[in-house]
Amino acid sequence: MWQQHQVVVADHRNPAITFLRYTPVRIETETPADLLKDIDQLRDTLDEVGETDLIKRADILHSITQKILTYLRISKNKDPRDSSFLLSIGVSNVYEELDITAKLGQDRVETLHLFASTMWARFQTGGDPKHLEQAIAYYQKALLLDNRHVECMADLATAFWTRFTRGSHRIQDLDEVVVLYRTILFHAVPGNSKTIEWLNGLGLALWERYKMTKSIADMEHAIFYFRRASISYPTPCDPFTLSNLGNILMAKARAFKDSNEADEAISHYRRALNSVTPLHPHRSAFLSNLGDALAYRYDRRSLMPDLNEAIRCYGRALDLPPPHHRDRVTSLLFYADKLQLRYHRTGEREDLELAVKQYQEAKGLATPGHPKYAIVVESLVLAQRELERTFRGRELEFTSSPPSSHVSPTLDHSQVPLLRPTHWPSPGREREREREVGREREGGVRGESPYRTVPKFRIVSRSNTLKPYSRPQRHTSSASDSESSNHSHSFGNGAPQPPPHSAPMAHLHHPSHSGHDHRNGVGRSSPTMRAKSPIGSHHYSSHRSTVSALREPRRHQTMPSPLPQPR
Repeated sequence: MWQQHQVVVADHRNPAITFLRYTPVRIETETPADLLKDIDQLRDTLDEVGETDLIKRADILHSITQKILTYLRISKNKDPRDSSFLLSIGVSNVYEELDITAKLGQDRVETLHLFASTMWARFQTGGDPKHLEQAIAYYQKALLLDNRHVECMADLATAFWTRFTRGSHRIQDLDEVVVLYRTILFHAVPGNSKTIEWLNGLGLALWERYKMTKSIADMEHAIFYFRRASISYPTPCDPFTLSNLGNILMAKARAFKDSNEADEAISHYRRALNSVTPLHPHRSAFLSNLGDALAYRYDRRSLMPDLNEAIRCYGRALDLPPPHHRDRVTSLLFYADKLQLRYHRTGEREDLELAVKQYQEAKGLATPGHPKYAIVVESLVLAQRELERTFRGRELEFTSSPPSSHVSPTLDHSQVPLLRPTHWPSPGREREREREVGREREGGVRGESPYRTVPKFRIVSRSNTLKPYSRPQRHTSSASDSESSNHSHSFGNGAPQPPPHSAPMAHLHHPSHSGHDHRNGVGRSSPTMRAKSPIGSHHYSSHRSTVSALREPRRHQTMPSPLPQPR
């Protein structure tokens, strides 16, 4: 029973204006002890009546069953033995009442509704689906007699919703729920205390149907009914309705990438949070929902106040005593992720250290079979590595090495040597230089060495990449070295070879200059690709060293050899 109390609220800005606010107060007219006493008295009266007056007996049986169901609903005694005993009495009473009405030929809506409610109570106590099906069948029979029976329609909608959530997942059950709640709202008296409950149930049914059919009309209608429930009389600040409205608005915001819906959802979450006490059993759910909405808006707008408030909401939800809206592992994971995200924005190492602690606690609580276990372990490893890098960077700031101890990039341990700047001559100068060298070799006149014009900064190849002009012949006696060298180092056209101390040692092998000169038969490359030879005979002690250097096998490569390390 609901009783309305008129409260006068004055406006502090204008004392002449007052507002009327009606606050509903639920008053229980009967206590469980009074109900048990009434049940005993009615059973004594039933024994006195006997079988003489069937109509009066049916009424007494009906009253006993109603009081038993009321006692089971409001009693704090949850002993299953007492509940089973009283429920067995109620079941026997409704069966006898049905038999009496069948004999009299008077099917009453109240009798069928009471029988369905008794089967519903048996289902809630034992969980047998057969009892649920019986309850649905008798609710439908009662509505065939009176299709405007509001309580029967509300109970039938609850039964269909329970069957849908228990595993049937049939869209036909959702359709029945939607039709029943819309019919109830159409026939209900304005100001009914259960209006919010019906609006909330209709919004949930439409939302579940939207998730199955993806109909935008169902989503919009669900939001409409939730908004209507949030401002309905007589409870304008129902926290569960506000939270449901925020949930569906956040789902729409994520689906359509609309941050305006997130703004409205955040306002409803805050209203729901402010309307409950600090130790409310569902306060953790309201804090978690508000934190999720703020984190989403931060991802869309990158505003630091949203991220800071989301972190505070997650922390306050973890500090609350159980029960929690989420398992602690998931809550710790969300909290640590947002702390690490703020560290990336601000660079505060305290956030990263706290995130590592939260990851460690989550790993200690999670088992390998937890769905978030792999994510927790991976996040912990990455956060620890990042924390180690921050400590290493801090040590380098306080203990810096002297400038002479820095590693030089041109030392032997360098992976890739630095190439010195090289100026390559133009193609015209290159061809002119080749003609001059050819004329000098044909005439046997040794002019100025063409290698003096090679750019100064060049890279000298290693010995294993050298390509000699011709392979030297192997001699058995050392006495004939000087004699055989004149024949082994002669050019292909019979021209005399320059002295050993002025001849080039090797040239770089490059694919674009690897062909032979067919004009004079000399196997040589472009002078621009030759390595610079040292000037002066004092660099070589004898002609034997030159021959031994040229005895290395010829290497034919299609790609240039790796560059040597600078010495």
